Amino acid sequence: MVEVVSVEDALTAHLLAAKALLDPSRASGKVDGEAFIISDGNPIPFWYHVRYAWTIARGEDKLVDVTVFPAWLALAIANIAEWLYWLFTLDTKQPPTALGRTGMYYSIYSHTVNGQKARERLHFKPTANFDAGMKEAVEWEINRRQSLKSKKDG
Repeated sequence: MVEVVSVEDALTAHLLAAKALLDPSRASGKVDGEAFIISDGNPIPFWYHVRYAWTIARGEDKLVDVTVFPAWLALAIANIAEWLYWLFTLDTKQPPTALGRTGMYYSIYSHTVNGQKARERLHFKPTANFDAGMKEAVEWEINRRQSLKSKKDG
């Protein structure tokens, strides 16, 4: 599981923090010198965004199916890849992040955070619809690529 935040919500949180720093009465508690974690507070599976992007790109309504490997197999493949890179490059190169243990850790283990402090002290309320933003971004990229292709062909 991972938690994300939209650009709009991140901007809102920063503005709320800046206003609270300028006028401490706008906050419910201490703000100066504090660290705040900003997220939409909605944990989702790590691979959800990739699946959702492919679903939009294909023009389908249902999330695309994926094959899920056991965690132990993914870690074993990552370890083998790192050893092979180490052996054949004499430790001068590292495998791509997606093939290494770090990439596997991000895809296997949960990375969720608690943004309650920002909600309580800054009165931050996430409002963005991340799926709608993702759909807009994927459609924009598809249109951009089609435009480039038509310019190249024409």
